[in-house]
Amino acid sequence: MRILGVRHSALQQSYVRILIIFCLLPFIHQACSNSRYASSHSEEVTHSIAKNVVEDTVNSRPDKLTSQFSPKDGKAVSFIKLHNIKGSHQIRWDWITPSGELYATSNDFLLRTRPGYERDHITAWHTLSIKDQPAATLPGKWKVMVYLDDKPLDTQIFTISPAKCPGVRGVGWAVIIGISSYQDTRISRLHYADKDAQALYEWIISPKGGKYAPERVKLLINERATGRNIKYLLNDWLKKALKEDKVTVYFAGHGSSESPESQGNYYLLPYDTEYDRISSTAFPMWDIETALRRYIRARKVIVLADACHSGGVGQSFDMARRAGRGVLLNNRISSALEGLSKVGDGICVISASDTNQFSQESERWGGGHGVFTYFLQKGLQGDADYNADGEVNLGELTPYLSQNVRRETENQQSPIVSGKFDPALTIGQ
Repeated sequence: MRILGVRHSALQQSYVRILIIFCLLPFIHQACSNSRYASSHSEEVTHSIAKNVVEDTVNSRPDKLTSQFSPKDGKAVSFIKLHNIKGSHQIRWDWITPSGELYATSNDFLLRTRPGYERDHITAWHTLSIKDQPAATLPGKWKVMVYLDDKPLDTQIFTISPAKCPGVRGVGWAVIIGISSYQDTRISRLHYADKDAQALYEWIISPKGGKYAPERVKLLINERATGRNIKYLLNDWLKKALKEDKVTVYFAGHGSSESPESQGNYYLLPYDTEYDRISSTAFPMWDIETALRRYIRARKVIVLADACHSGGVGQSFDMARRAGRGVLLNNRISSALEGLSKVGDGICVISASDTNQFSQESERWGGGHGVFTYFLQKGLQGDADYNADGEVNLGELTPYLSQNVRRETENQQSPIVSGKFDPALTIGQ
């Protein structure tokens, strides 16, 4: 009986233990649920650093992921995504300076789901303002530490770069030329070259655009773009630029070789070019090379040319076409333009199209522009600002131009870039 009694007593204790455990299960489950993120399991939390957030009622997400920021960036965003979460939790962000001091804290935010309901995920984020704030003056490696229910959840490191030292900064000079109609009406008229030049001029002197001083920008359109005026600006006026300055030269108009037989002699066609005297009235490419070598002292030069509108201009070309000699595909003006980049380091030449291609213009691009200048404008206005730092440099602009012009023209026009230059160089100031 005693043995049976003992056994009975032990069985009773087992039943009591089971009952106690069963009764405590909901509380144990709730406690585990509330602490499941405190152990920082990587599979349960996603922590991203970005420049912005795309807010959506269903699925907000970080935008422009990066760990590198500049003093010009508006903010850094710490974006948290918690997976399979239930119950209520407190989340907090601490932003730590490179020296290890607490710069800012978010205090606690409440994350809550409906009782007994598990959500697939919850997103939350906090931002650190940088531009024009004290954070912009504290370069180095920062930390953002995230806590859940007062326990470490995750830490990310990011960098704010030092502000650029102004040093000796030059000014910008520009010569902008656009010729749609020619004095000699036998030279075929272009539709939008003058409009292209006008649009670039307005951007380059705009306080919100290129920020060039208007007195350092010369615009020659149609009848003002004579050979004499172009030569004066390149050989005399641009001599005022110092070596630390930047010079931009833009030409939209016809370009041609002397004749089908003289493919080594290339010219840009000023307004007063004569149809049957190209070699003596047009502007030789080697004169531009001379200006770059002998007269323009600036070590940063950008040449933008949209001059490949035909396979050759002038009487000799028309005679060859009428004779069926197939010169329409013989367009090497872009090769001649590319040669300008070999004058020296620091010269960037961007030609609107490749060899044996023709530059296109149409109303469908901005109501009437060449496709090259249309996307040049859009890129400079911010579409090519891939790193969102408020500036468009040549390293961003050139791939933007190439991709968009080729796409728009179905690969019939491909801008060409040549020269040894700093890709961080910008056209604007």
